[in-house]
Amino acid sequence: MTHADRKSDDFAAQCTSVWRAFKASRMSEDMARSANNTNATNNTEAAEATAVPSPALTSLKRAAQQAAPPSPPPKRMAPFDSSSWSVPTSEAYSGKSQTHIMPKPAPKHNLSSTGEGSSLSKETEILEEPGILDKSRLGLLTYDKLVELQKQVINTMTTLTAQTFSLENKEADQEAAFQSSITSLQESQQNQIASMQRQLDAAADLFSASDGKIVNALNQIAALSVKLSDVHDRLERDHKESQATLVDLSAKIDRAIQDTSSLRSLAYRQGPAISRVEACSNRVEACSNRVKALGEEILSRLGDDHGPHPSLDSETTGVNINTATPVAPE
Repeated sequence: MTHADRKSDDFAAQCTSVWRAFKASRMSEDMARSANNTNATNNTEAAEATAVPSPALTSLKRAAQQAAPPSPPPKRMAPFDSSSWSVPTSEAYSGKSQTHIMPKPAPKHNLSSTGEGSSLSKETEILEEPGILDKSRLGLLTYDKLVELQKQVINTMTTLTAQTFSLENKEADQEAAFQSSITSLQESQQNQIASMQRQLDAAADLFSASDGKIVNALNQIAALSVKLSDVHDRLERDHKESQATLVDLSAKIDRAIQDTSSLRSLAYRQGPAISRVEACSNRVEACSNRVKALGEEILSRLGDDHGPHPSLDSETTGVNINTATPVAPE
């Protein structure tokens, strides 16, 4: 049973207790009224008995009593029955279909009618004393107020019950939506966990497959490191050799520069001697040309019959005048 159900039952119990108290007070008032009516009737009968009745008045009273319809019993308000209310419980929302249960309509009471033949008119006609009439009116006013209060209570309980049903329906809808969201969230989390597990398995398989490749790569890296060390040593040796070669070339270049400078200075110093040698060579060439011309002249003078002079024969002298190179004097 929910809090709203308990609250509705407590309110119904309070209304029932108020109605029982009012019914008890009403019964006590009815008993007092009946006692007063009995006393008034006895007094009237005694007065009629002592008085001399008129035959005409007596006949009129009897005719009126015979013509008047029997008075109906006084209407009384039924007590508030809490069982007529269908109070929802938590079992009403246990299923998927949510039925909005509304309370049964309260019975209508026409207690304030004062028409012909009503109990109120009869009781008013019977009552003659002012005190009894005031008490009756006070009871009727209290009764009317209680009826209005009961109507207000019923309307309030109907409104509260409808609001309670609406709130419980909303709560049930929210609970269903919450359960649906929790279920969808759990499903999405499970799917994410399964996807991550598959990714981890694939990564583990890939790592296992690449383990051998990693070992081979490490071995290749070690071999390359050894080769690089050898190359580094060889480069250091070549560098040292190239440094030595550069030093030698630098020394040779320095010596060549020095030799060039020496040759330049020597050529500068030997310039006049070369000029004299060239002048001597020119004089020797001129002398050779004159000797050649003289030889031709002598041969032309001697003639062809006598032949060449023995002193001019190269076989006897061993000197060829045409090819002889004079020696320049020191």
